[in-house]
Amino acid sequence: MDQPQRELPSSRQPNQPWWTRRQRGWTIVLLFAGFIAYSFVRTPIPAVNEPHYLTKAKHVWNPAWGHGDLFLESSNPHFVFYSTVGSLTQWFSLEQTAVISRVAALLLLAVGLESLLSVLLTGIRPVLATAALYLGMMAVGNLAGEWIIGGVEGKVFAYGFAFWAAGLAARGCLLRPAALLGFAVSFHPVVGIWCLLATLAGVWVPRFLRGDHARIDSLPKIAAAAVLFGVCAAPGLYPALQTLGGAPAEIAAQADRIQVFSRLKHHLDPAVFSLRAYACYAAMLIVWIAFRKRAAISAGGDFLNWYLMASVLFAVGGLVARFGFPLLGIQSASLLKFYPFRLFDVLMPLAVAVLAVRLFQQWADGFSELPQKQRAAYGMAYLVCGAAFAYTLLVMPVDRSPTRFHPLVLADWQASCRWASEHAPDDARVLTPSYSWGFKWYGQRAEYVNYKDCPQDASSLLEWQRRYDLLRTWEESRLAGTMSREIVNQFEDRELIDFVIARTNDETDLPVVYRGQYFSVFDVRGQ
Repeated sequence: MDQPQRELPSSRQPNQPWWTRRQRGWTIVLLFAGFIAYSFVRTPIPAVNEPHYLTKAKHVWNPAWGHGDLFLESSNPHFVFYSTVGSLTQWFSLEQTAVISRVAALLLLAVGLESLLSVLLTGIRPVLATAALYLGMMAVGNLAGEWIIGGVEGKVFAYGFAFWAAGLAARGCLLRPAALLGFAVSFHPVVGIWCLLATLAGVWVPRFLRGDHARIDSLPKIAAAAVLFGVCAAPGLYPALQTLGGAPAEIAAQADRIQVFSRLKHHLDPAVFSLRAYACYAAMLIVWIAFRKRAAISAGGDFLNWYLMASVLFAVGGLVARFGFPLLGIQSASLLKFYPFRLFDVLMPLAVAVLAVRLFQQWADGFSELPQKQRAAYGMAYLVCGAAFAYTLLVMPVDRSPTRFHPLVLADWQASCRWASEHAPDDARVLTPSYSWGFKWYGQRAEYVNYKDCPQDASSLLEWQRRYDLLRTWEESRLAGTMSREIVNQFEDRELIDFVIARTNDETDLPVVYRGQYFSVFDVRGQ
């Protein structure tokens, strides 16, 4: 038998008691502290994507920095992120910029998650318990490689704005969620639009099922919300649309295939997702469907259910596109490039964490006449949640060191990059190994090509693929890693490089301007 749902907190009660405001404030502070610990312990600066996004942001504000780098001079689909966070690089180093922007993004995420969870749960402890379980599940794994806490990039801000908007929308707000969702789209158009669609589903599907349709007199307010959303979304949406357009259809289709089935297949191609991940997410979805009503999450539970179901629909659409479109002669990459699995990847563990906390509360409340057993039950819950959070800080992810280098090799790699930063001309272009990572972060110079730094506009992406294939072929043709004038001159784009960083080799007829134990820098100008 279903339990009665508690009344949904209303957005039309702005004068909340001081103790409620204080409680919510402390919840945000504690969530923020947990996110900071999770981020800085599990992902030291620079995180795997921070060199990619923050060097681009620096270049947007200082185009002379990294001049000649293919990626840096390509399109700017995350223009708002580059424009806001990039401004910090005018006064701070990349490391300092990463710290400041991580703190800002995680504070916003704490505000956003508190806004959403406080609709579903009452009190500090259930919200913190849910967050601890959620962090623990994120640390174990995911379906399509999506994450929200780690390094800083546009999507972290976007999820913060989107969760904040979701919490307000579930309370009945209209204008504030519209603005916040617009900001989410501006910081990350793909994340923002998926979250917009899910929020609309969370609000309108329950109303439709209840027969609670919008009244005519609310249409002006809906129109105002649409305009407000458009104004807030436009700064980021317009550059993203520019990135999508402009290329001939065949060029765009070829670029889509490279992005979906090669460079980003671990995010975009469901054919390569692990069976274990499929099984885990299917099990979580079954658990949610089976126990959601029993948990009596509150009136906000209907919002969360359809918010989640929308993400399920997006993911199913991705599966249909991948495995069904080819049977009809339709290219699936044109849809898959929009990351249809990412929101489901994020929301499913969050929904299960909320469900687990509510089911536990119901079980523990059954001991209300046995206070000792009830205290023991809650004590056990604190231990489980504490263990989940401790797990995130003690068990490190495999990409904590993105290069996967031994510490001695990593130190030598960084030293070779620093040589470029200190001695190479500002306009120098450097050919780095195909497995290099973070050269522009440490070396502060343009790079011929880098696997991680893949442009997003079609023409630049095809040029990136050409250069990367050329580099790989050239590396494979070198005998035992040797380096000589003849070998350098065999490189097809020889005129585009000034220095080469390669494995140290004792015999070479090239000027060696830096020699480390594992890496050396070769000056190939005029050779």
